Amino acid sequence: MVDQPGIPDGVYYGIAVDLRRKFPCAGSVLDVGCGTGQLLQHLVELFPRAGGCEPDEDCFFKALDRTRGKATLFQKTADKLPRDEWNLIVSWQVLEHLPDQAAATITLLHLRALALHHVHCICLAPPESAERVDPGHTLLLSRAEWLKTFSDCGYTHLPDREWGGSPELMVFRNSEASSSAGPQSLAR
Repeated sequence: MVDQPGIPDGVYYGIAVDLRRKFPCAGSVLDVGCGTGQLLQHLVELFPRAGGCEPDEDCFFKALDRTRGKATLFQKTADKLPRDEWNLIVSWQVLEHLPDQAAATITLLHLRALALHHVHCICLAPPESAERVDPGHTLLLSRAEWLKTFSDCGYTHLPDREWGGSPELMVFRNSEASSSAGPQSLAR
């Protein structure tokens, strides 16, 4: 896997800034499927604690190099992560690069299981159309499927007008996360 072609670095920076602006009290953020660290490199500069997980060895080492050791990195899939406390989970440009619907569904269920433990908000970017999916791959999960998956486990979708950040992201809030900083205190 290589850096995402055609996506300027400014897009990644903009998403990181949007997250910091919307969740100023969040102490930690985890980038699930961080790839080569294009988003993570900005998250480490804007959040007190940033981490990423990436099972691909080449991408993992590129992310390690790109973040200059400032991030907590795991060379694992989301289901193998330690049950650490993260205020936010971000997963952007991930599911549309998996080989099939089954892999995407499994990854989404791993995200959901991880989110059930400690996460106040989860920010995801579902592909909007088949054109945004890697060649040879099919459109994986619709926005409606994402909404259902996270609403089934107690997350509320924060509409774009409320979130006010990057329209590429869908933001879900968990009102029952087990941290001292409640979800309301993470946002303004």
